[in-house]
Amino acid sequence: MYQGQHALFYTQPPFGGALVTRAAHYDRNNGDGTHRLFVRLDDGSEVPLEGPQCDPAQPTAGCWSELP
Repeated sequence: MYQGQHALFYTQPPFGGALVTRAAHYDRNNGDGTHRLFVRLDDGSEVPLEGPQCDPAQPTAGCWSELP
């Protein structure tokens, strides 16, 4: 399950900026419509974040997707 590369979508700067992505790796399904991923930051560290999965063709801020 979820073996490929993943991305988290967010806006930069927050709340109204351009939609951008961060590389992430999948951790688990929370069972409530959200999933836990570890998102890679610019300094190489990773932070856990939780959010819903979205269609990579129509991403929205705060969701994640498997990259084709």
